[in-house]
Amino acid sequence: MKRFWLSILMLASIFCLCLAFAACDNGGNTGSGSDTEQGNTQKPDNGEEKPEHVHSFTDYVYNNDATCTEDGTETATCSCGETDTRTKEGTALGHKFETYTSNNDATCTENGTETAKCIRCDEEDTREQQNSALGHSFEVYAPNGDATCTKNGTETAKCVRCTETDTREVKDSALGHSMQTIDAKDPTCSEKGWSSYQECDRCHEKVGYTEKAALNHDYQQHAAQEPTCTEKGWDAYQECSRCHEKKDYVEKPALNHKFETYTSNNDATCTENGTETAKCIRCDEEDTREQQNSALGHDFANYIPNGDATCTEGGTETAKCTRCAEQDTRVGKALGHDYQKFEAKPATCADAGYEAYEVCQRCNDSTFKGYICALHVQYRLTNGAYTVSDLSSECTDDEIVIPETYTGKPVTSIGDWAFDGCSELTNITIPDSVTSIGGGAFV
Repeated sequence: MKRFWLSILMLASIFCLCLAFAACDNGGNTGSGSDTEQGNTQKPDNGEEKPEHVHSFTDYVYNNDATCTEDGTETATCSCGETDTRTKEGTALGHKFETYTSNNDATCTENGTETAKCIRCDEEDTREQQNSALGHSFEVYAPNGDATCTKNGTETAKCVRCTETDTREVKDSALGHSMQTIDAKDPTCSEKGWSSYQECDRCHEKVGYTEKAALNHDYQQHAAQEPTCTEKGWDAYQECSRCHEKKDYVEKPALNHKFETYTSNNDATCTENGTETAKCIRCDEEDTREQQNSALGHDFANYIPNGDATCTEGGTETAKCTRCAEQDTRVGKALGHDYQKFEAKPATCADAGYEAYEVCQRCNDSTFKGYICALHVQYRLTNGAYTVSDLSSECTDDEIVIPETYTGKPVTSIGDWAFDGCSELTNITIPDSVTSIGGGAFV
């Protein structure tokens, strides 16, 4: 057994030695993080091997480079100048939060928070701020209007920070009774009565109230009565003498009138229907109603002309209704023309003529066909007046009479050379209407 453990110990020593040789090289840094000796084998110029150098890192010095969340390092230097740096486990500093500042986020019922910044880094820590809940602040209380005659009312305020409300009793706010006097009432057959008492008009509390029992009905017998045309009837029944409550009362409706044969009252007019009347077959009641389609209509006779007829259009004539004052006017016959005859006038040397014609004495309608021109004298119409302008060479008259008018228009002048060369003329009659005679008119 002792041999077995010695064998195991020797094998472990050989294994550790091998690891140490593998860790050293030509000046390389192992960074193994433990105290070690490292070596290498060098051949001298003459080909002989020099003794192998083994690094030895001891006395590690902390580099003071740990942060809040990461471990720092430590470094050792070999006698050959090679260095080895390794992590120094467990050297992380951790955050350090010192001064916490309130975040002012407390509510009435819940604590707020406070935050501090690490004195070494920018990390922040927020935690509950103990006992920072603000509590409700009820300031303005308003009455709820719920006081009664005997109980105090309440008033309610709303928290100035949240929607929470607080309701509390208002001391000495009970209203007290507001008593009114209620008059006495006598009982009836079916309803109770009472003596005069006091009653609060808010809560109806009664003081001095004494109830009187209902009297019950005092029924009296009534005989049956048959209905008429206008009044109802009934079967035999009982009726209370005090309140007139009826028992076993069965009403029979009125029969209503029955009108059968209607006779005309002969009161129709020309434009409105007359009436007709019937007598009820059960009673003396009469009913009068309009007699449909009984209006007589107007009776117009003896039409008299109104004197407004003309020769060509019929005038009107009017008649009065024989039954009323209504009048009717209608169109009559036209009068026709009343012509006066005018004889024909033959044209002369100097004056116009015309054929026979007629003129109505009422409307001046005329059958005149126009003038016949003078035989030899010629006229010129200027500005509504005639001028004698020439004399036909065919004229053989020795005397000419110039008319004052020609075809209805005045003759006012004699033109230049009008009668030039008329050697046969011995006499010319000129009317007063002529006011101008042209040059050479009678040469």
